Amino acid sequence: MAKEKPETTSKVKIKYIGDKPIPKQIAYRIDAPSGSAVDIGSLNKEGELTIREDDCLGCQEMNEGTEINVAIEWGRQIEMFTLHFDEQSGNHK
Repeated sequence: MAKEKPETTSKVKIKYIGDKPIPKQIAYRIDAPSGSAVDIGSLNKEGELTIREDDCLGCQEMNEGTEINVAIEWGRQIEMFTLHFDEQSGNHK
């Protein structure tokens, strides 16, 4: 009997690091060169929201130097920043 290899799915984790109280919901937009995701999500009690890479069409196709623009909105505030993909570690900086 052959063992099935478990599927691995990359995730993006957003964590609220501001002053309390933690907002219940945030709106986010993730723009990668080959796709994007726009949604509203609920933060857990630790102030985190996990987004599966499958929810961002085309975001799986990233190489060294790929830039991903992110906008996160909560309350009447918005935070915009750019992530840079580091192929050696497979992480965003």
